[in-house]
Amino acid sequence: MTTVTDNDQRELEDLLEKIPVLQDKHIVDLVNGLEVVKDHIRVRERSNNSFFQRMVDAFSGKSALRQKQIDQNLSTGFESAVVWLEHLQAQQIRSDRALAHVTYKLTETRAGVQKLALRHLELENEVNLLCERMGELEERFLWQMKEANLRLDSIDMRQSAMAQMHKEFDRWESGSYAGFSPLAQLTIVLESLSWGAFGKYDVQNSEFREQLFDKCIITLKRLEGVPPRLIPTKEWLSAMSKDRAIAKESLIYMLSSSENNHRKVALNTAIKDTLELQPNAHTGKDIEAIIQRWDLPYVFNGRTLSKRLYKESCVRLESEGLYVSGF
Repeated sequence: MTTVTDNDQRELEDLLEKIPVLQDKHIVDLVNGLEVVKDHIRVRERSNNSFFQRMVDAFSGKSALRQKQIDQNLSTGFESAVVWLEHLQAQQIRSDRALAHVTYKLTETRAGVQKLALRHLELENEVNLLCERMGELEERFLWQMKEANLRLDSIDMRQSAMAQMHKEFDRWESGSYAGFSPLAQLTIVLESLSWGAFGKYDVQNSEFREQLFDKCIITLKRLEGVPPRLIPTKEWLSAMSKDRAIAKESLIYMLSSSENNHRKVALNTAIKDTLELQPNAHTGKDIEAIIQRWDLPYVFNGRTLSKRLYKESCVRLESEGLYVSGF
């Protein structure tokens, strides 16, 4: 009997893998061999029913030959079955190993995917947090820019207000209003300031207001010799009534307003009424009547007169819808 070595076994397995039809051939031969064995057994069983036939088969050697064929077919079938089963077992082992390896790799992949998903969530949270911080920084930056722009605008308005105040008083001190009475000069200067950059800034910040009134007192005393004491209102108005006609018309136009509540601008209205008196035809009683009609104080000094004129100018601007008075 030929001994099958390990090398022969491996070569056979290689052949079965390379030529799959050999495996099918083993199965067919095994089945055919089993069918032949069944035929021999069936013939032998029929022969055993007759004593005479058993004697004939025994003397002729048919019985021994049939038994030999049965043994050979069974032996060959068993060997084919063993080879086939060994091959199947080897294939099963390799399949099991492959499945185990694939399962291990799938487990690793699953763990990797879970880690990746967890990292993705962490990154998403980090990105969301970063976006929130960026939004906060953007809001803070915009707020700081807005504050900076407001400060710059305020500084620009402040510089413009200061520049206009110096410009108006330089014009006043240069003699531009020399042809007007002291009250008319004061009215022109304060009216010009309230309508310009000074008035716009003063609505938001009144830091220059007291300085304005101080400069009015100083300039009145220097140019017109008006002392910083109380002076009757009648004297202020009487001096204005002697101005030239064109100067009076200019002041009347300047003080005209659609303000219906004249009590808020009583001094302005009294000035207009005084300027509208006929020259050389009025008396001091006419001016006194105007003062009483508008319920004005009987005396003003330079500061109180300046405050009253500036306040009424701002009220008129407010009535025209230009800006809200800071008073």
